[in-house]
Amino acid sequence: MKKFLLPLTIAAISALLLAIAGGASAAAPPGSYTNGFENAADVGSTDQAMFDVNQVATGPGTIGSASGTSHALADTGSSAFTRYGGYSSVFPVGGYTTSADIYLDTAASTANSDLRFDWDSAISDTSGAFHRDFVFNVGTNGSGGFVMSASNNAGRSGADPANPGRSPITISTSGWYTFQHRFYDNGSGVLAADLTVKALGSATVLGAWTLSDSTDSIGTAVGGNRYGWLVNNELPLALDNVTRSGFDAPTCQTVSTSQGPLTAAVVDPPTGYAGPLPVSGCQIGVYFDQAGSVTSADISGATHYGVFADKGAAVDVTGSQIHQIGDVPFTGNQNGRAVFYANGATGTVSGNTITQYQKNGVVITDAKTAVNVLNNRVTGRGHIPTIAQNGIVVMLGASAVIKGNAVSSNWYTGPTWTACGLLFYQAGGVKQSANTLFDNQTNLCNVGRGGGNFKP
Repeated sequence: MKKFLLPLTIAAISALLLAIAGGASAAAPPGSYTNGFENAADVGSTDQAMFDVNQVATGPGTIGSASGTSHALADTGSSAFTRYGGYSSVFPVGGYTTSADIYLDTAASTANSDLRFDWDSAISDTSGAFHRDFVFNVGTNGSGGFVMSASNNAGRSGADPANPGRSPITISTSGWYTFQHRFYDNGSGVLAADLTVKALGSATVLGAWTLSDSTDSIGTAVGGNRYGWLVNNELPLALDNVTRSGFDAPTCQTVSTSQGPLTAAVVDPPTGYAGPLPVSGCQIGVYFDQAGSVTSADISGATHYGVFADKGAAVDVTGSQIHQIGDVPFTGNQNGRAVFYANGATGTVSGNTITQYQKNGVVITDAKTAVNVLNNRVTGRGHIPTIAQNGIVVMLGASAVIKGNAVSSNWYTGPTWTACGLLFYQAGGVKQSANTLFDNQTNLCNVGRGGGNFKP
């Protein structure tokens, strides 16, 4: 039998804000965040709300909301902030965008007035702690307008909205304006942030600034989003539509795999992969031919493989959601495998939710490939006529320990073939126990499992 692998700068103020906001960090938020202040729960101290603002309904005596029937009002001197749904220690593939609609009332810019506010979107480091701020510096110019620029600091001692070295602009018309931060890889692995201002609903950029520091290496120094913060507001401000984007689909790159040349969204991420990965047009979500990991990820949209561990790579896939792997729409083509280990790859697949795959949930194939498959939920698409799905497959000399999994809903209604919860085909050796198998056309298909006859 084969052996089985067991397998009072703004930075200073940020420390105070951390104490107020809570220091919890996450690998990556589960999806996009939008707060339009339409509900009472949209204001408050939770991750889904905004702290230190009041909900205000559109109506007589108030300005119209940017959208919907309500918006938020931050009083003078407030410390309004949002966590954008949760802090993140992982910079997502494709970057991310935050934005807020802010109402600029030029009536506040009376003669000789100098009232200021700073709108900040901060980023974390890879431990989930504060790393750097990216700030719109805004103030009244005393003649019916707002002057603004951008920097990495806030407050009267740290930033000047009219700094001539920062290409300031002036807005002289009252209305809603969208303040947007776009965070991305500048092409050399270093963070860049584009800060832009537009009138609400307009495509015309009124002001744009790019901030980047050569020491901000993505994945080493830079993590994911932190807070949005209305710093140093010296006048009451209305806000609406505070958002953090979903994550942009990455660019596909061609890799040489044991299954031939294929395109992949992510290849050998140096610190592993975590967080959302909505794949568009790529055959593989995450590909490894070196040691790595997938942890707390949400991978979807790849046509052939969600996670592909290849060429002897040691890879663990844990605590993740892997789904919608296959053609769009699903077809009878024999591709669409959510997790795939081949050509001597090793590791552990544990605690994952694997659903909506076209052909197979987990596949372990080829001699010297050895994987532990533990405590996963693997769910097929039920009774379908297009393809015979299988939940967990061990084949062609591969070895596996399969324990504690719930495998269900693999059922082919067409002729000839059968769908299997567990399929062992000329395997090198399989041990399985304590698996829950239900609503499969055949719960266990054993065509030469190897290593003896271990009962489920």
